Amino acid sequence: MSGTGIRRIQIALLTALIGGCAQLPPRAAGPDVVAIAPAEGGALDQRISPAETRHPGQSGFRLVKEGTEAFVIRMQSARLATRSLDVQTYIWHADMTGIFLAGQLIESADRGVRVRLLLDDLDARARNDGLAALAAHPDIEVRMFNPWVTRKGTLAKAGEGALNFKRINRRMHNKSWIADNRIAVVGGRNVGDEYFGAGEEVNFVDLDFAMIGPVVRDASASFDRYWNSPSAYPMETLDPGGVNDAALARLRERLARATAGRDTSRYAEALRGDDVVQRMLAGDWPMEWSAKYEFVADDPAKVTMKKRDVKRTHVGVALVPMLQAAEEQVTIVSPYFVPGEEVTAGLAAAAATGKSVRILGCEPAHQGVRGGREIAVCRQLQPRPAFNVAQLRAGGPGGECRADARTRGAVRFPRDRPACLARDARGRQPALERRGERLQQRPGRLRLAAFPGLADEGVAPRRAALKRRGQTP
Repeated sequence: MSGTGIRRIQIALLTALIGGCAQLPPRAAGPDVVAIAPAEGGALDQRISPAETRHPGQSGFRLVKEGTEAFVIRMQSARLATRSLDVQTYIWHADMTGIFLAGQLIESADRGVRVRLLLDDLDARARNDGLAALAAHPDIEVRMFNPWVTRKGTLAKAGEGALNFKRINRRMHNKSWIADNRIAVVGGRNVGDEYFGAGEEVNFVDLDFAMIGPVVRDASASFDRYWNSPSAYPMETLDPGGVNDAALARLRERLARATAGRDTSRYAEALRGDDVVQRMLAGDWPMEWSAKYEFVADDPAKVTMKKRDVKRTHVGVALVPMLQAAEEQVTIVSPYFVPGEEVTAGLAAAAATGKSVRILGCEPAHQGVRGGREIAVCRQLQPRPAFNVAQLRAGGPGGECRADARTRGAVRFPRDRPACLARDARGRQPALERRGERLQQRPGRLRLAAFPGLADEGVAPRRAALKRRGQTP
């Protein structure tokens, strides 16, 4: 090897070592910053306050299934906001929808709206310069949750990740979009084309809840806990040199160029032709109202807690009494279903008393979990959606699941409790299919129904708790 090559290797190793030895700077102390209380007079107030008055003590909920609707809710709420925008997410891509929403944050801030943007830094580090420029706006504050110390460079990142893996591996997956403390969108969607039905090749089928009423204040309180957490670092602390007016001016120019002419894009045409979106813009946006709900989010301090500390999972603690109180059926929908010991025990206890427990998740593989617990973790992709259904049930041998190879998503639960979930090849229209592969259930165990094309061929048979007839684990 030449001397030049050796020197390059030495420099690379030194860079990685420096990155691994870097320490987070001190986080400036200061009073907690909290959500601005709801008021009257703003555009969102005028639209939402009368509905809240008609439903005292209740909150309104809408399950947002379509990515197009999810995008428009975020854009419109930001456009109508007059006081505040609080946004929390795991991923924010610099693609078409991400650029549009970033531009809208700036436009809202230009009108005097206070914008707080909280991002998990695992993905955001790659967009450090743009986020630092965004933070230069006087009405926008950007914070990174559990951030990298090094802000640039693959080798520095690798070194830091290797020597600080225990800390770096703990991430914030919470997602919320709250406008004027009047409307909140929470759920599974990050910010990016594939989450809003704008991807050219692949789109994720995620779910959000759009919410109004007192539950929005619960969501704001959760946001405040994360925002004021010692693990949330302002961009001014992480990259003080990158937060400047010149960088913000350059960002404005880039966003303007990137969005020019997009009104005629295929996605814009799809939004204009989307019946749900057009009804929503016209004010036809039905919601379900209820006083029986509970908003639960984990403590942001969980990233610093020990692995088996029971305080790490507020969600798990809240689920156990819900499982115990269920009378007939428990249904769980989660893209990443990794139950702890208490939740697993609660599910088993529910099944042992004859309750039907159904778990729906999505990821193109089954992953076993320590302790013998078996889980279904899945991500549904368009245009070839694949559903992963797990069912925990006690009782006799009755019942069977049927999967149709065309939709890879049709399921029929036992005849005494018929239920079916399926979507067509575009992942939109509900369907009921009764042809195809037959899967036999056994009582009292976690049942995983794996449909054609869902799991990798190499997954060990013992990982599937639901087995095809005639097969052994």
